[in-house]
Amino acid sequence: MLRRSLCRAMSTAAKPTPVKPEYPKSFLSHVASQPLNAFNVGVTILTLSLSIQLVNSNGLIKDEQKKNEKLSKYVARLEDRLKELDIVVLTEDELEKAAEAEALRQVELALQEKAKAAPKTKSVMV
Repeated sequence: MLRRSLCRAMSTAAKPTPVKPEYPKSFLSHVASQPLNAFNVGVTILTLSLSIQLVNSNGLIKDEQKKNEKLSKYVARLEDRLKELDIVVLTEDELEKAAEAEALRQVELALQEKAKAAPKTKSVMV
């Protein structure tokens, strides 16, 4: 038995390969070859709806990218113009540091005022 199966496996007679079905070239040709039932209709509607949403979102993304490029060019031109006029524009980090330094300065001034207002008496420790 084993010998017979080995002979078949090692035989030079090629077995015909099963014919693979050709994949459809488009979604609509695929749908046309499917049986018409509620599931296939639902999947078709869902697929078309999602593809439309995908196309719309891609269009919106491209529009936003173009808008951002235009705005970045405009900002670059404004920054160049400010440099020509010797105007310094602080970044957010620099503004935060400046605000923190101002707050520390205010605290320091308040402490100096408090020290000036303190009585000038000598206290004795017991």
